[in-house]
Amino acid sequence: MRILVATTNRGKMSELSAMLDADVQWLSLADFPGVPEVDEDGDTFAANARKKALGYAKATGCWTIADDSGLMVDAIGGAPGIHSARFSGPKLEGEARTLIDHRNIAKLLSLLKDVPADKRTCRFVCALCLASPDKVLAETQGSLEGVIIDKEAGENGFGYA
Repeated sequence: MRILVATTNRGKMSELSAMLDADVQWLSLADFPGVPEVDEDGDTFAANARKKALGYAKATGCWTIADDSGLMVDAIGGAPGIHSARFSGPKLEGEARTLIDHRNIAKLLSLLKDVPADKRTCRFVCALCLASPDKVLAETQGSLEGVIIDKEAGENGFGYA
């Protein structure tokens, strides 16, 4: 069986194939260079994951797993939410992912500078959708609760500590 993972992130591909020990040929968007990007214009993580899974499944004919995820901070009304990856603005031409992460962190910390530690509650939310070219086959969503600390920390990943 062939399953497309709607990503160009090599790390995500290796993590998924390691977690799901299955007799599957895992494909990424890099295996379909002519497929147009699906616009993530939904108003929830689940809506974006569903739209990507169905869109890429229809475009490629493959079952497709897609996700959408982000950070929701209570003190700023749930922001950045579905806009987490572009919280500090659109990606500039040639800009590395790590620079965008640093800009996003700086904006978040600036917005929280006067918020006391006990009010910096947040959650990281991830929605997943598996679709065939015809229909949604499975959907799930989970979250991990936490707090935003007062300085940048950590490496490799989303970009918020």
